Amino acid sequence: MTTLAAVPAVLFLLAAGILGHGAVVWAGEAENERSIERDTNNDGQVDQIAHFDKSGRLVKLFVDQNNDGDMDGFQYYENGRLVRIERDTTGDGKIDVRDFYNNEQRTRQQRLDDQGRVQKSLQFDSKGRVTRQKIDSTKDGRLDTVMEYENGQLVTRKQDTSGNGDFDRFETYIGGKIQKRQIDQSGNGRWDERVFFQNTQPQKAEYDTNQDGKFDRIVFYKNGKPARVENDADYDGHPEQTVYPTESGNDKKVVIDADNDGVAEKTRYYENQNLVREEKDTNHDGQTDWRRFYSGEKKGQIFQDKDHDGRFETAVFLDSGIGAQMVEIDKNGDGRADRRAWYNGGGRLIKQQTRHGDDAGSLNMTWYYDKDGQVVFAEKDLTGNGAPDAWYSYEQGRLSEIRRDTTGDGSADVWEIYGENQHLLKRSKDLDYDGVADIHTEPGKEADS
Repeated sequence: MTTLAAVPAVLFLLAAGILGHGAVVWAGEAENERSIERDTNNDGQVDQIAHFDKSGRLVKLFVDQNNDGDMDGFQYYENGRLVRIERDTTGDGKIDVRDFYNNEQRTRQQRLDDQGRVQKSLQFDSKGRVTRQKIDSTKDGRLDTVMEYENGQLVTRKQDTSGNGDFDRFETYIGGKIQKRQIDQSGNGRWDERVFFQNTQPQKAEYDTNQDGKFDRIVFYKNGKPARVENDADYDGHPEQTVYPTESGNDKKVVIDADNDGVAEKTRYYENQNLVREEKDTNHDGQTDWRRFYSGEKKGQIFQDKDHDGRFETAVFLDSGIGAQMVEIDKNGDGRADRRAWYNGGGRLIKQQTRHGDDAGSLNMTWYYDKDGQVVFAEKDLTGNGAPDAWYSYEQGRLSEIRRDTTGDGSADVWEIYGENQHLLKRSKDLDYDGVADIHTEPGKEADS
């Protein structure tokens, strides 16, 4: 229940009481008024001055409440009844509190600043409880906040925060506890923010972010902190974006329905306000089939389940160390890459590795491509020792030459020249392994040495 400090009892002295206490210091009469000065505590200083009308009824009573020699309480009477009390509570010689009475019952109070402007105005019921309170919250001389009470408990609070004379903030209360807050942030006369409370904690907030009169953002709270934020720009009831903040507020998960079909297909994860991971459901089957990492050990890597079997068989390395992105595919799920491909910044294939032969344990074939996407060169590890021992040259995508290392010394000792349709035209061999061909053969002809 809202209560206010009681008016000092010394201010409620009636005429009979005045005449019955202390010494009369001075008594005087004017044309229609008689006054009496008294020293009620016998300290040698006047601390009360009572003014009476010609009928002997009290009309004014001035009181020195703190015995400093200055009158700081002033009571005014009409027809012998108290109607107003003015007080200087700070000792600066200026009235800063006014109380108004009806039938000896206080009904209203004003609290003033040092310029005499009302900073707070209160109204009371018959039991002395506040029914209305007006406040100048910005101390500019305007009462910009109004609070209404029932049975001493706050029920509504409205405020003009912009200073234009219109109330742009409205709150409702039950049992003295806030239930709802509405705010007009834009000043267009419509509520664009609405917050609902339970046990003084926010439960849900609605926002009109584009001032079109419709709420397009909803925030759900848990333990007074945002737990879920839904953004519904087209007002269809299906949010295009849902944000799940953590308690710290620095980390969050963002779920996105980019095509507005009511099914989320993208999720982003943030740590310390930085994007760390992104996931997608590219075929809308409810399962994640695309995942990218922006930090940590997997920074710059993308994993894909292109055949939607629940297994991520494709890995994309955006920074492969050669200024290109690399794609790695494990089609059979044995944990070994079946293919690696490198692409430049424009998405053009520039290199790839494949496995040739059923018994090949590693990617033993490497292909290189020109700007038109045609293969220009390839190399193969025939023995599985990790080093190439066969080299293939291409012209306009056609095989033109094969060089082989049959001894494992890293140098070619067999050369084969091919024509159109991969027709063998010539074969040469280095018999003494000095890097120079010693014998040349052509199909249908005898060998030349």
